[in-house]
Amino acid sequence: MTAGTRIAELNDGLADDYRLGTRRIVPSEPFIADGLVLKWYDQAAPDNPICPERQRAARQFLASQIATFELEHDGQMGFVFLHDCRSVVFLFAGVWRNNNELWGRVFIQSEGETGFDPLVPVDGPNPLFCVWEMAIVWHESQARTRYLLSARTANDRIAWLQDLIEGVTPAA
Repeated sequence: MTAGTRIAELNDGLADDYRLGTRRIVPSEPFIADGLVLKWYDQAAPDNPICPERQRAARQFLASQIATFELEHDGQMGFVFLHDCRSVVFLFAGVWRNNNELWGRVFIQSEGETGFDPLVPVDGPNPLFCVWEMAIVWHESQARTRYLLSARTANDRIAWLQDLIEGVTPAA
C-alpha cells in the first residue's frame, strides 16, 4: 500500500460543517516584570478584537503568576499571546531557556469567567497550539533564530523586541 493510498483512506478528524475562519494578530506593549521581557500579542476574530479591559486583566493575572515560571529572573526573553476563541480565552506565556528551547505555561478563561486557570495536563496527548496560534509561534521561532545568529548585542535585543508579527491568519 502506498502512502497516497493510505492517506486517502484516513479519516481527517474534521466535522463535516467545520470551516476555518480567520484571526487577527495585533502586537501590543511588551510585558515587563521582574526581569522578564515578553512580547505581547492579542489574537481574535477580526470582528471581535481583544478589549482593553480583557488585556489589562490578563496582564495583571500574568504578573501574579511570575513565580510559576520558576525562572532565574535575569534577562529572560519570550512572548505572550492572548487568544480569544469566543467560548474560551487562552493566555500563553513562554520564555526562551537553555539557549534555544521555548518553555511556557498555558492558562484558560472559560466563557463568563473573569479569571484564568492553568490548563491542566491530561494523561496522553495534550493540546498545544491551534493553527492560528502557530503563526505567532512560528514567527517567534524565526525571531529567536535571527537573534541567536546575531552578535547578541543590546541593539540586537532591541531588534528582537521590535521583530513582531501582525495581520490576519491564515494568510491564504
